[in-house]
Amino acid sequence: MPTADIPGIVSGSDALRDGITRRRNMVMFGGGLPIVVDGEIVGGIGVSGGSEAMDTAYANAGLAAIGAKRFD
Repeated sequence: MPTADIPGIVSGSDALRDGITRRRNMVMFGGGLPIVVDGEIVGGIGVSGGSEAMDTAYANAGLAAIGAKRFD
């Protein structure tokens, strides 16, 4: 799932939210997207360095460049 979706999923549970943020390599802000080709998740792409909106836009540009599903 896009990393920007994670906070909404865990926001209803303090224990879940706090536990996830302590996981190693877990990101809870925009910029990470799954790579989906022909309906199958084949990897992930992550961009960081700008705003969440910019990072997500750049990640989507990368997906478009390889013909993968975009998450706009």
